[in-house]
Amino acid sequence: IFSHKERNYFLDSADLEPASGMHRYLYLLHAIAWAPKDKTEIGQIRVEYADGTSSDHDVVNKRDVANWWEPGTLVNGVPAWTGENNKSGVGLYLSKFALKGKKIKKIWATR
Repeated sequence: IFSHKERNYFLDSADLEPASGMHRYLYLLHAIAWAPKDKTEIGQIRVEYADGTSSDHDVVNKRDVANWWEPGTLVNGVPAWTGENNKSGVGLYLSKFALKGKKIKKIWATR
């Protein structure tokens, strides 16, 4: 869970060390809460490759991910898990980000 200006007690960033090998895509299983109404950047992923290069990927509301209540299909996100709570349908989105097909040193995500 990443923090927000109104809920700043969660993480601001996270570092991941992926499994070895060459990677062409990064898949995220994710959702957001208290989503903004418009299409706006809600986070960023930086991929650092073993050869010293990097690539940046914006995570955008209503393109890659959306509110976990009432999930629906997006341009780069489909509900991969759905369920129900006492008030609504809920779900997590699966998003796909193209990588350079190189060995990854580290993945860094921020809100």
